[in-house]
Amino acid sequence: MTTTRRRSSLFLNVILVVWGLKEGMDDFRTSIETLELYRPHFAHMVYISPSVSCAHRAFWNVPCFDCGDAHVRFGHKCTVDVARSLTPILEDDVAGILHIHADFWLTPAFINLGNSLIQEHPNAFWLPEASPHHPSLRNTIFLCSDLPDMPIPTTGWWWDNEACAPPCVDPPQHGATVAAKAAFAAKHAADDVTWKWNPDLGTWTDLYFLPRKAWEVYDSVEQVLTANKVMNDVAIPAAMLTSCDRTSGKVIVLGHCLGSCCTNVDDLAKIPNFACGHKIRLQDPNEIRQLQDAWASAGQERGVFKK
Repeated sequence: MTTTRRRSSLFLNVILVVWGLKEGMDDFRTSIETLELYRPHFAHMVYISPSVSCAHRAFWNVPCFDCGDAHVRFGHKCTVDVARSLTPILEDDVAGILHIHADFWLTPAFINLGNSLIQEHPNAFWLPEASPHHPSLRNTIFLCSDLPDMPIPTTGWWWDNEACAPPCVDPPQHGATVAAKAAFAAKHAADDVTWKWNPDLGTWTDLYFLPRKAWEVYDSVEQVLTANKVMNDVAIPAAMLTSCDRTSGKVIVLGHCLGSCCTNVDDLAKIPNFACGHKIRLQDPNEIRQLQDAWASAGQERGVFKK
């Protein structure tokens, strides 16, 4: 489908998916108004959340994709579901889907960065560099053809121990059991898939990009991981690396984001100097003001939200 859209002068032709506004937030209006700063700069923008949060958001009249009872640890399935559901109505030139957590912030510089990446590496996956865990990976491009075939590790915090039926064994033993199931399922459910893994990438998936060309292959691989309850921070890079031999051949680790998986912004004045970062507190007026100011400098007015 090809349609004519009115575009901002600062525009990234991808779907922006925002995960995880918590249903317990005191002021949804403030949170959503801040996030809505992004909408004019993307082809489409959709919120994804468990059912309760979508019910809250309906009051503010913004698109929300209901993930059912999906736990935040397995939100990767919901993003793929959004891609699948939107495919029949998407414009032909939409380049992919960008997933961010609600507390992962973007500045106008990210739009320029994204356009450069799509132009230079049109079918590559993106992940943020997981500072401070692996600073040496900043701006690294992983060529999937150079990576050895490697199974997903059989132990680790990324396995869903809640799935263990009584009497539960300890996590390493349980992890091995689930991993065996995943390997078996992959062999029979995902034809022509050879698992690839790199431990340096299994750290931070609060932002990631799935190129449109890769959706179908990525979806088939991701379904195996979802069925075996592998959590986001391992499932997403594993699905990327396993898929990209047949799609783009690349996973790009961005070195342009401030922060890490588990920290708040340490200096608000730094926000305008980075393309992206984590975390921002959507209820903190000082942090919100810094983000609004960054977008105002690019011609985006404050208060774009319409009740």
